[in-house]
Amino acid sequence: MIVKFHARGKGGGSGPVDYLLGRERNQEGARVLRGAPEEVREL
Repeated sequence: MIVKFHARGKGGGSGPVDYLLGRERNQEGARVLRGAPEEVREL
């Protein structure tokens, strides 16, 4: 899956992270290959 970041975004980072990994980080088949989801939320 390709994830794109927009410079105009005003929302929090938790929405995209929750969508990709699940709210409890238990989305079947989803895994983080590199980086930390919690750091992405803070961007």
